[in-house]
Amino acid sequence: MDRDSPPPPPPPNPFPYPKNANPTPHQIFHLNMGASQAEIKARYYDLVRTHHPDSFHTRLIHPSEAHARFRSIQAAYDFLRGRTLSPNPNASPSPSPNNFDPYMHELARRRRAHYASRQGYDTHNDRPGWGAGFGAPASERDDWNGGGRKERVILFFGVMVRLYIFLFS
Repeated sequence: MDRDSPPPPPPPNPFPYPKNANPTPHQIFHLNMGASQAEIKARYYDLVRTHHPDSFHTRLIHPSEAHARFRSIQAAYDFLRGRTLSPNPNASPSPSPNNFDPYMHELARRRRAHYASRQGYDTHNDRPGWGAGFGAPASERDDWNGGGRKERVILFFGVMVRLYIFLFS
């Protein structure tokens, strides 16, 4: 290869970054909603190899754009693995042991499962909602109590246990 010839173009990217402004984690990972944790992990390694700011594939992209894409891939991975409650790259990690509230965490988990049971769509504007892709497939889930009675009972007993511990310890 001659030193004066231009470098060869990068090979085609098997997982291009989505073109829309706010892609969902599943769009970024090019996976369906029912993907297993093993599939998510394998695709994450493929995406990191391709979209890392120092990768040969990103040499034609502005460094700040490559860095922003890489951060959104990391945030999507954390979200799909359950490490954060939001797919936003600036989201804080899941609650630490110091401020962890198991009752609120359980309510958030149930809310995500409920939204996933509705195939991840918001009924008001018929587009993907926050819970897209969470929980077991609809055929494996029991019906969720939409009134929230069960969640309120869990929360009530949690508050009562904390109050009892606070008053009598």
